[in-house]
Amino acid sequence: MKLPRALSGAALAKTLEVLGYRIVRQSGRHMGLTTTEHAEHHLPVPNHDLLRVGSLQSLVTSRRTSQ
Repeated sequence: MKLPRALSGAALAKTLEVLGYRIVRQSGRHMGLTTTEHAEHHLPVPNHDLLRVGSLQSLVTSRRTSQ
């Protein structure tokens, strides 16, 4: 899967809302997202202007392996 190169943390959080995630807290430059769809899963998302590709890959992998 080809990952987008210009994606902000806020845009990623908004996209993850479609999958049932919601922002439950924000501490500094990171948001804590949680979902209870299928199982409870927590995901820290950096609230940066542009996410690094490696960070985005790590978040995608985290979601895929938790299902």
